[in-house]
Amino acid sequence: KIYDKNKPEHTVELLKRLGHPECGMKVIHVAGTNGKGSVCAFLSEMLTLAGKKTALFTSPHLVRINERFQINNVPISDELFLESYQKVQAAIDGMVKDGLPHATYFELLYAVAWLLLRRKGRIRGSGNRSWRKIDATNTIEHPIATVITSISLDHTEILGDTIEKIAGEKAGIIKEGVPVIYDGRNEEAEKVIKKRAKELHAPAFVLKEEMYEILGNTDKSIDFCLNCGYYEHAKVTAPYLAPYQVVNSSLALLAMDVIDPKQEISQDLRIRAIKET
Repeated sequence: KIYDKNKPEHTVELLKRLGHPECGMKVIHVAGTNGKGSVCAFLSEMLTLAGKKTALFTSPHLVRINERFQINNVPISDELFLESYQKVQAAIDGMVKDGLPHATYFELLYAVAWLLLRRKGRIRGSGNRSWRKIDATNTIEHPIATVITSISLDHTEILGDTIEKIAGEKAGIIKEGVPVIYDGRNEEAEKVIKKRAKELHAPAFVLKEEMYEILGNTDKSIDFCLNCGYYEHAKVTAPYLAPYQVVNSSLALLAMDVIDPKQEISQDLRIRAIKET
């Protein structure tokens, strides 16, 4: 079946055989139905523009598989991808020889991503496409923050046929004591996320519709006012015409508030990064 998955323990075993390349990284873990890639891109642009060495791992790709693995917003080279892939495949071959299942496509690429990141040195990572029981990325044990984007009905044959069930799966990325920033515009989803955050003593920061106001648009962008955190009445330009990018960029800015409370990355730079994404 197309959705067959290995258990998370299988991914952990694969990473173990690769020397646990995921350890010691500063990770922002992003889940949700829509907007994951955009939120990750906005966060990556803010961090990169601030001079941080930043990695971005997303799924899927549009044209070339290299798009999934970016260092400072530049896709990795074919040579670097091949080098990491061959190491991962060798580890997988060893697991199969020992009687373990072969890695899934995404599991393999996830392991490739960690090798690439370790190869390029210690960096901040922002990744997406995650849910509790069936996704390899949830082997990340200690992210610096988790972000949950908008929730709607998707993959219902796996995640459940209600918003509450799907939100429960997405909320699986919330970790004990780790801040979670989430889209709270859907009351059904918010109730589930808020409850899970409370159970895990995770500080919760919500984005509500009243926290932003659309001011107008040009033929290529939308101007809006963000009224929360450090951004009280700050004007922000989302560089796309789609109204949902106002939500995604607001969520990324709110997340940066939590990740960088001392404003090492200034408000002006954060807003500039949104416009330049």
